[in-house]
Amino acid sequence: MTVYRILCKNGLNNNPITKPRKKRKYIRFERKFPNELWQIDLKVIENEGKWLISIFDDHSRYVYYHLSNA
Repeated sequence: MTVYRILCKNGLNNNPITKPRKKRKYIRFERKFPNELWQIDLKVIENEGKWLISIFDDHSRYVYYHLSNA
């Protein structure tokens, strides 16, 4: 049950939705087979000035390698 429905059920919603929202179509892009596509994710750790580098398989979402520079 969503938070919106719980609030409505208990009469705690002061701003009800007047018209229904459009349902969004999400496209899954997961590959069918392992090792078909690998992805690299780069993230900067702001406070430390370091990089976090992750390499993972798109099919299984398994992280094969990650590195944080010192």
